Amino acid sequence: MNVTHKTIPITNLAVSIDNPRFETTTNQRDAISTMIEDQAPKLLKLAKDIIDFGLNPAKKICVIPSEKPSGQFTVLEGNRRITILKILSNTNIVDGKHASFIKSIKKLSEAFQKNPIKNVECVIFPDSDSALKWIELEHTGENEGIGVVSWDAQQRARFDKKVKGTTPLALQAIELMHRSEFTPKKIKEALPNLTISNLERLLGDPDVRDLLGIKLQDKVLYSELEEKEVMKGLGKIADDFLFNDYTVYNIDKKKDRKTYLESFTKQDIPSKTKKSTDGPWHLISKSAPKVAEDEKSKAKNKKSAPLPYDRKTLIPRDCVMTINDNRLNSIYRELKNLEVDEFVNATAVLFRVFIELSVDHLIATKKGKVFQGIKKMTPLKEKVEKSIKYFEDSHLIEDDKLKAINVAIQNNHSIFSIDTFNAYIHNRHISPIAKDLKVTWDNIQVFVEKIWEISN
Repeated sequence: MNVTHKTIPITNLAVSIDNPRFETTTNQRDAISTMIEDQAPKLLKLAKDIIDFGLNPAKKICVIPSEKPSGQFTVLEGNRRITILKILSNTNIVDGKHASFIKSIKKLSEAFQKNPIKNVECVIFPDSDSALKWIELEHTGENEGIGVVSWDAQQRARFDKKVKGTTPLALQAIELMHRSEFTPKKIKEALPNLTISNLERLLGDPDVRDLLGIKLQDKVLYSELEEKEVMKGLGKIADDFLFNDYTVYNIDKKKDRKTYLESFTKQDIPSKTKKSTDGPWHLISKSAPKVAEDEKSKAKNKKSAPLPYDRKTLIPRDCVMTINDNRLNSIYRELKNLEVDEFVNATAVLFRVFIELSVDHLIATKKGKVFQGIKKMTPLKEKVEKSIKYFEDSHLIEDDKLKAINVAIQNNHSIFSIDTFNAYIHNRHISPIAKDLKVTWDNIQVFVEKIWEISN
């Protein structure tokens, strides 16, 4: 093909009046005005980018010789770039009706004049027909691989990693899923289709990371748990968004993500006790993060480790129960979301209701000899004692785990005490204490979990 490459002054280039971006105009001024009307905000951003970085050397301007006068050329490809260069060189060519644009471009023009671009590298085609094929490939998509094949979100993220030196959180998790032996084959094969923005939104939420057993420091994800444990939650997320019709609407807002986490079963949640024998490791590389070592050093200087009841909610995030009673399931969800310190009275009363109704459900479901004589108005303490006896006789809970529950019901100030419950409601001088409520839950969690495990 008879094409030549030449550096041409901006003043010798004419913006096309037959630009496919808009209808044919009558002259240069109208073409520039129509371009501004069509995409003024984008032109301003392009101007700023050209001032900061110059023209893209990988994409030359495509032109053909003008019929007249000699030495002039008409732009076929690159009209936006030439338009903004002409405007930056002389803002007076902009029609006065674009007042807002003129105000913005004048500030940019002042910066441009300090280091102006007066000449540009061009590819000169003999006529428009000879350039048509290449222009078409540039603007009409992939064309079955002949044209420019666009990057998907994951590919763009990998490019950002190279350019910016940081890896999006989602890509860190995806890299782990690609290499992990614990990733199901069907998920590995479908990972290129996983929408990276959904995974990024999830991993950006501290509650989600906590449930997954993942930590974040300096934009790097790492874990102290075994890889197999971490893959439980990540595998659940990948499966949901690849195969189960989950979309951004399921996780868009904080409340949506809280609801989504409720769909995790025990099998989807990592065991926090199964620590990696090699210590903390990066999701993206398996290397040991320096931050984790720093945290270890800080931990040594602390007087004591954080207590388990330092959490915000009554029921910990990693406590997952399947409850087939609609109202009790709603109460359970509320107790997992209510911040105890802020709603201590509401939490106390709701906690008491949840425990009593759960025990009532067990008694109604099992109806064994041990529950004979239990009536609707039987005190909660007696109901719980009978339930403990049922678990002891059935060997469903180890004796040492039942001891904590026995201690709790013997305490007149515990949630099991009917006097305490009545005091919360009828005595305005007595208020529940958030820490006590959390400690009580920790002591009886295994008891409540077992109730719903055998009652569903």
